[in-house]
Formats: sequence, structure tokens, C-alpha cells
Amino acid sequence: MKTHSDDERMLRDLVASCTLAFNRGDEDEWLTYWSDKAELSSGAIILRGHDGLRQLFRSRQPSSQYFTTDSETAITGEIATLQCNYFRVVSLPEGSKLDSHGRLNQQFCRTPDGWQIRHCTIDTGFSAIQ
Repeated sequence: MKTHSDDERMLRDLVASCTLAFNRGDEDEWLTYWSDKAELSSGAIILRGHDGLRQLFRSRQPSSQYFTTDSETAITGEIATLQCNYFRVVSLPEGSKLDSHGRLNQQFCRTPDGWQIRHCTIDTGFSAIQ
């Protein structure tokens, strides 16, 4: 029998796998972690569905790597939330540097195939991007 802690572990693993797929540049795998009607928002930008998410993916910088840490989960039936810190590190000729960091607020829905991201809000705490 699955327990609440099993679901929490599955959600943390999903976020780690999703981040790894993004960092590796594996668009098809990355999209499998998102529901078909998922939304991602950051400030005034809102991306909807897999087509909107593809825009984000295809604009990524291959020299950037994302990392997540300090996750907190809450599960209520078929809906879960996970909040975590993220860090973006950029590789430059002179070395790597922290480019931005902030907080991810994600909502998941349970599907027959497991958990999928339904909504993600990115709250940027710092960005070196001008």
C-alpha cells in the first residue's frame, strides 16, 4: 500500500527527473512530466499547454544548468503541491556563475500514469539577466 511519504518521494523524484531532462535538452521527456493542459507562469508571462511549454524549452540556453533544493510538499487526495528553491548556473569561458535563483511553486495532479505538473509559478528572487 502506498503511503503519503511514498507520494512525497515520487513528487521529489519527478521534479529532479524533470529538471534533469531540461538540463540535458530532452524536450520529449521533459514534456511527459507536464499535463496536456499545464500552465507555467513567471511574472506577466503565462505559457499554456505543451505548445506553450515548447516555446520555453526551445528558448533555453544549453550553457545553463538548473538545480532544485529544499522541497516542501502537501498532498490532498489527487492534488499535490510542491515548493522548492531553484538555482540557475551559467557556464561562461571565465567559469560558472550563479545567474538567477528563486522559488518554484508547483501543483500536480494524479493521473493513471502517476503525478504530472498541472501548474508552475516561477518566483525569481534574483536574476543577473538584463
